[in-house]
Amino acid sequence: MALQILGTEEISKDNFTFFPNPVSSEITISISPNEIPEKVEVYAISGKLVEVFLNSTVINITNLDSGTYILRCELRRITRAKIN
Repeated sequence: MALQILGTEEISKDNFTFFPNPVSSEITISISPNEIPEKVEVYAISGKLVEVFLNSTVINITNLDSGTYILRCELRRITRAKIN
């Protein structure tokens, strides 16, 4: 099994938020007014990519096991990461 290391070239100081926390079925992502992430990647805490969502502010995570995940949002070539 190959180990993937999660990294980023740049972390923006702009924040994104998500709710609710804890999550039971859907996460709503808020970056700034009227903006939609081009891509949201969900990583297991081990760094393994487990889900990818395109052009959506609401993502369904009912197929994921309970645990801690990292959300990575891409918006116009800016990458933002947050640990949940």
